[in-house]
Formats: sequence, C-alpha cells, structure tokens
Amino acid sequence: AREFLQAAREQGSFVSVEDVVRRSGLGPAELRVLAEAGGFESLWPGRREALWELLRQVRGDAGPLARRRAEALSGFSSLTQQERIMADYRCLGLSAEGHPMEGLRAELDRRGVTSAAGLASRKNGDRVRVAGLVICRQRPGSAKGVMFITLEDETGFANFVVLPDVGEEYRRTLRLSPLLELEGIVEREQDVINVRTRHGAALDLNGQPFRSQSRNFR
Repeated sequence: AREFLQAAREQGSFVSVEDVVRRSGLGPAELRVLAEAGGFESLWPGRREALWELLRQVRGDAGPLARRRAEALSGFSSLTQQERIMADYRCLGLSAEGHPMEGLRAELDRRGVTSAAGLASRKNGDRVRVAGLVICRQRPGSAKGVMFITLEDETGFANFVVLPDVGEEYRRTLRLSPLLELEGIVEREQDVINVRTRHGAALDLNGQPFRSQSRNFR
C-alpha cells in the first residue's frame, strides 16, 4: 500500500478524496483503514466525514450514500481524543496523541485497578486487577491449553497466565477484546512478575468493564 501511495504522490499531490481513490491503486479495505487513521484530514475535515465521503466515492453516486450525504454529514459529531487515539492504535499500532490508557487512568485508579508499573510493589499472592491494551496473545501447543497474555498501559507491560478452565470461561472476551481488565493472583519469582488470571472482562472507552460478558467478574 505504501509503495502505491508513494508512486501516486510522485505524479502530483492529492487534491481530494476522489483523487486518492482514483490514483492511489488501493482497494476499499486499505482506503478505509487510511480514512480511520486520519489519512484524509488534510483533504476532508473530520475522520467520520472523510470515511463517509470515501465510501461514497468507492460506491458511486447512484447508491443510498449519495442521497443521504448532506443529512449524514450534518449529524456527525467530532471524535473525542480517546476515540482518535483508539482509532490510531487500531489502524497504526501507535498514536501521536498518547496512549489509550492515559485517558482512563483516573477512573481506573478510582476503581482500584493497578497499573503495570504498580505491580512492582505488590507481594506474591496479592489479588490485583490490571487493565490495558492487548499486545500479545499466545497459546503454544506445548503449553497444554495455557494462554499467555501481555497487556500494555501508559506505565509499561503486565504478563498474565490463563489456565485452560479460565480461558474457556472467558474465551471470546480474551481472544477478541482489544482492551482488557484482568483480575488474578500475583506470582513473583525474583524480578519476574506474572498474574495468574481468575477473571476477565472487556473494557470500554470510559474505563468500565462490560460486566454482562462475565457472570463471575466483580
């Protein structure tokens, strides 16, 4: 995708969303990621508005998007900073505006959720809750069904061990949710800290767990 865009830019700067669609050589899925990541902000104000215009360009003027364009664009609200950061991480894996967990820290602190850095002060056997962005999920064939999860927040990384029974109970949440809040028992071995997971829930953009996903999370 990058090579296509560079080749098109060498022929001249893009002047509109339609120009990008026509000259970039990118497919609809790639163009959508570009719009969600803010790639059209210099050509069309607002990520939601740019995405709508992109879809209209891709699908043509005959579709329902063209007829509803004026009504839809007037109803869009601007993305919050937290929504922009999450979109950046979803599309790019990073954001110049900050880390997704920074905006949630006040609420997480209020609810007693420990930061990754805070685990260093916890003792072996302590029960903790930690929330973060999932950066790694592994279930090695040699681990007999054990899953290993790494969460990242604005202070660092936290490692979790999920035994098969817990992994099965929270299977969908653990495998699909980009933000997790995990509860478990601290296991320390010298400088290595893992949390043996007992409960888990997906986290929303307000720092609250989706409690309906797990009857046992509390």
